Amino acid sequence: MPTYSCAVAERRVKDALKELNMDSHIRMICQREGINLEELKSGSRRGEVSRLRSKLALWLVEDCGIPLAKAGRQLGVSTSAVSKIINRRKSNSI
Repeated sequence: MPTYSCAVAERRVKDALKELNMDSHIRMICQREGINLEELKSGSRRGEVSRLRSKLALWLVEDCGIPLAKAGRQLGVSTSAVSKIINRRKSNSI
């Protein structure tokens, strides 16, 4: 049993570190782009915010392998919205 609980603890620590890294990366990109993190997470539909949210959604899902639901929570939109963002970006790049 101790091996199992140690493996679970290690996985939880890895997940927590990954989430912290993701949060700090999103915060850094928002600062660089001049967009308030709270505005991004509020679901704002302002043009610059939506464009940044689209880029971040694509990065989180395709490059980082984050599930749609978790990406949506990070970006202040629904799972469906993240799915639509990804599909729209893919269809525009074809």
